[in-house]
Amino acid sequence: MARILLVDDDPVTLRIIRSMLQKREYDTLGANSVKEAVKLLETDSSIDVVVADIVMPKATGFDLIKHMAKTPRLSAIPVILCSSRGDKETLMEGMGSGARDFIVKPFKAEVLAAKIEKALCQGKPGILVIEDEKLIRDRLAYIIELEGFNTYTAETAEEGLRLMEEHRVDVVIADIGLPGMTGMTFTEKIKRTYGRVPVLVITGLSNQFTSDIASSVGADGYITKPFRNTEIIEQLRNLIKEMREKPQDYASNSTGKIKIPQPE
Repeated sequence: MARILLVDDDPVTLRIIRSMLQKREYDTLGANSVKEAVKLLETDSSIDVVVADIVMPKATGFDLIKHMAKTPRLSAIPVILCSSRGDKETLMEGMGSGARDFIVKPFKAEVLAAKIEKALCQGKPGILVIEDEKLIRDRLAYIIELEGFNTYTAETAEEGLRLMEEHRVDVVIADIGLPGMTGMTFTEKIKRTYGRVPVLVITGLSNQFTSDIASSVGADGYITKPFRNTEIIEQLRNLIKEMREKPQDYASNSTGKIKIPQPE
């Protein structure tokens, strides 16, 4: 369930929008000022999309976007700006501020829901970690969550495949020695089923494993144990950057949710 932060200084408007989205099974949070919104964003890493009014006392929706742009984790969260003004100047200013989309008040619930779904497709990447050692699995999840990515974990390849059916997954990190199904077999299955979803394999053979070996089993890279936090994040950032620059090379998953949006 997507978690949406709504920011509006009018309590009636806030209540109406929350009701709209809750009927469509979105999880919502409300903030009546930019200050309150910032506090929620900095303490709740599960927020997927922000819907914010432009005109508010003390600080505007534009100010909120500027604040979010200063932090890598927050800058990855898409913002939809709202305004009662629908003129070209307001629209251009809104989109030029870094907002992902713009909606004019009053709006219909289905219009807002469609814009949220579009923003979700363009929002935080989903990373799936498959590792049978709990300590390593938990550490990887912690590192990745700190970066602001949506993170899913699985102990086995079979569990990982189930998660890929249920969630948007942009990159898979899988141990090469998984029980029941090796990381190599799993990688081959991922490539057959999900097209070009990138896979990073985890290996303990730091002196023997090479990029050529990773490529030979269908992986897009590898992580060696003991791993460095910066190494993992750098590889993830590079893969996601490549996916955004070349969306035509990456397929959607079998649930039909687009992994990386095509340019408009």
